[in-house]
Amino acid sequence: PTASIIAVKVFGDYSSQPFSTGGYCGNNNTASPKNCVLALNSDLLKVLQWVLTNPTNVASINFSLGGGSYSGQCDILDPTFASAITSLRNTHKVATVIASGNGDALGNGYTNGISQPACFSSAIAVGATNKSGTINVASYSNTSSQLALLAPGSNIKSSVPGGSYGFADGTSMA
Repeated sequence: PTASIIAVKVFGDYSSQPFSTGGYCGNNNTASPKNCVLALNSDLLKVLQWVLTNPTNVASINFSLGGGSYSGQCDILDPTFASAITSLRNTHKVATVIASGNGDALGNGYTNGISQPACFSSAIAVGATNKSGTINVASYSNTSSQLALLAPGSNIKSSVPGGSYGFADGTSMA
């Protein structure tokens, strides 16, 4: 009841950037431009570094984002990012909890891989469950041996833009 939330914006509009036309944001080189909203690793790293350099009572960091499918630890992809998560954990006792990802565009979860940055070795990767008589891993949830825990992620009531509430599915909900 006494917890506080610090919200930090990490997503930006990259529609005018060169990579936004290469399929990176789902454009697939079509003539009609789409919004390209991304959270770059460099922006996420700034959040981690801010927590490292500004001692506060932060207990955990939650990233509900990611991409790709990695069957093993992926620290080599971004050693600075991976090191920041490890420093937060070892030095400041801050848990970095990251959604494992929602699989492919068809909603099929990867069964032998999780998204990056959840695949960093010191991250706590979270997958989603659903409830259909018994609790099962949700079909859209990425899983691998790196998955640290599962939490309810299907039909979760949450806030939506405009100040109201709605229901959503996903590893971000977990």
